[in-house]
Amino acid sequence: MTYWENVVAAALVGVHNRSVGTDDADPLIGERIAEHTADPVRRTLDTAALTAVARLASGPAGVQAQPIPAAPTDPRPPVSPTASTYVLHAFSLSRWMIDWCLDLLATSGRRPTGGLLTSLLVRTARDAEHRAVIATIVGPRGRWLADLAPELGAVLPHRVDGIGGAEPDPGAWLHGDLPTRVAHLTALRRRDPGAARELLEQSWPAEPGAERDAFIEVFALAPTADDEAFLEHALDDRRRAVRAGAVRALDAIEGSALRQRIFAAAAPMLTVEKRRLGRPRLTVHLPERPDPALVRDGVDPTPPRGIGGASWTLRQLISRIDPIEWETHFGRGADELVGGVDPEEKALVAGLCAAAVTYRAADWADALIGHPATESTEVFGAAHPERLLDHVGTQHYSRVLAALQALPTPWPDKLCLKVFGDLIRTLETELRVTPPSAAVVDLLAVALPATDRWQQIVDDARARVPVAPRQLAVLGEALRIRSILTRELT
Repeated sequence: MTYWENVVAAALVGVHNRSVGTDDADPLIGERIAEHTADPVRRTLDTAALTAVARLASGPAGVQAQPIPAAPTDPRPPVSPTASTYVLHAFSLSRWMIDWCLDLLATSGRRPTGGLLTSLLVRTARDAEHRAVIATIVGPRGRWLADLAPELGAVLPHRVDGIGGAEPDPGAWLHGDLPTRVAHLTALRRRDPGAARELLEQSWPAEPGAERDAFIEVFALAPTADDEAFLEHALDDRRRAVRAGAVRALDAIEGSALRQRIFAAAAPMLTVEKRRLGRPRLTVHLPERPDPALVRDGVDPTPPRGIGGASWTLRQLISRIDPIEWETHFGRGADELVGGVDPEEKALVAGLCAAAVTYRAADWADALIGHPATESTEVFGAAHPERLLDHVGTQHYSRVLAALQALPTPWPDKLCLKVFGDLIRTLETELRVTPPSAAVVDLLAVALPATDRWQQIVDDARARVPVAPRQLAVLGEALRIRSILTRELT
């Protein structure tokens, strides 16, 4: 208790139960109190009076404030107040506008300030998809503010130190927690892949399961043939996540023994049958019993409901083979091979679609988007944009929307006129805004060119079509904001 608290307690409970001395009194009043030491009541009351006067005369108690660390230097010029205002407004329009604004901010070379900076940090609490790009945008000052203001709830990816600067601290690997050790290994992996592999090999036998799960993912960063022996050893790990991580890394190494084993298992299942008329047929030969050894190489032996075990194995194998290897193996191109696949071979087509996406095989994606057995919409993203345009009018509406979403924005003017015209005719016919129409309007916010001409086209349509005034108003506002932000941030 403080001296003042002792005085108050003595006055309340009685001087016979609690005495007040002069040892801890303020020096300015200590001598005055000592004159009345014989009378405990008077001493207590004088002490209370003099201490109260001393406290009032000396002002409020001093606050021992700790200075906050200075904000780190960020050489980027600030985002203008105008741009900040419009970015915050754009965030409320649609998810496509959020993506567009974040991409523009990330490439603008400018740092957010004030309300835009705090808004971006708050967004990371609920928007896991954009945390990485927001971390790039906010830069070192954003991390500084996030550390000082935990009430913002900012969740930024763990910072990887030691890249392009000082050597990573070995103490972080020996004594740090798991995120710190992962960051250290990642930094070392990017600086010296061989040293990172040797460091992990030394501690691997003693690492707990959760650590092995995390460390194996680091090798997804540009794995090389030098990592193959270590990763092959990891295929026999007790942890499923470790085995899966090793499979992904080995699949990314061109010419790895794992990729050769996968191709060797799949090749006997496919043959090309020549026909006198028409294209050669790509025939599937499913094994009666899949090879159990394939489980070690990452093939799931348990098929989902509705597909047989052999078909499931075929689909997995095909999805992990670069489609270019089939061109070399059969001596035929993508169009010819895909055209020879029977529409009933859905497992084969699904595997080829997945492989085209994984290996960005545009020629194969071009051929697959027109195949009747293709159900994947992700394959649109791997196709050539000019080929996608040929299929927009020939697909089911949901697939058309997926194709449009895969196209780079802004779209060619011819496509914009077609899609916007179809949208307006649909609104006039249905007399209501259906979910598909609303999805197209949202997409057009970033797909239409942000020009005065298109702003006028949208405004004219809003005046003519009373069905969707709010949606078309938002579309026009999005085009205006894009025009302003493009001018401010580029």
